[in-house]
Amino acid sequence: MKPRSVSIIFTIFLLVMMLFACAHSTAGKAYDVIYTAAEVYDAALSYAGDQYKAGKISDAQKKEIINYARRYQTAVRAAQTALHEYRKAQLAGDRDYFNSAEESLDIALQAIHSARAVMRVYIQSSVKGGTK
Repeated sequence: MKPRSVSIIFTIFLLVMMLFACAHSTAGKAYDVIYTAAEVYDAALSYAGDQYKAGKISDAQKKEIINYARRYQTAVRAAQTALHEYRKAQLAGDRDYFNSAEESLDIALQAIHSARAVMRVYIQSSVKGGTK
């Protein structure tokens, strides 16, 4: 093989490896966010139950926290689906599909962050502001 051919193959190999490294880091970060989000969901429900049992929040406040937690869970499930599609697109090698899946994953992760912020604010205000 000619030196120029080796150089071209090596350059293409490096570009492909960089593409997969970037994609993996996106998927890895998404997985971390989704895993943490599931933990936050469980903690929020446990916290609401504990606060309710301790008489620190009313039945209505507990139901509202559960309502926000369910919305949060919906965002987490959407992100799980988006991550699955992202990985399928990555394996398929279809650039348009991959770009679309990546955009969907970004939107889903933003939805998790927004839902978590709303849920956290509501929980904090419920506990600070109310007793039975």
